[in-house]
Amino acid sequence: MLIRICTEDTNSERTRELTSEYFDGFTLLRGMGVWKGKLEPSLIIEITTENNVAPTVYDAKIEALVDLIKRENKQECVLVQYINSHNLFL
Repeated sequence: MLIRICTEDTNSERTRELTSEYFDGFTLLRGMGVWKGKLEPSLIIEITTENNVAPTVYDAKIEALVDLIKRENKQECVLVQYINSHNLFL
């Protein structure tokens, strides 16, 4: 499974630090997003999980991380996507 968190890119270093507190590995991607008609820089955090782990195992960690990111970035909401995928760590 791939867990994707989309947030405003206002403090990527702090977002990286927060994410590191919850996950050993992840990918950060920069892009541009639109929220309520306004263009804004966005930061995408992708966390890849092992295939045999149920998504619910990560719910508490994701919820806690997203709450911190929302507070740090002063955001109304943050997008979280749970994407089914087949992942191999080789």
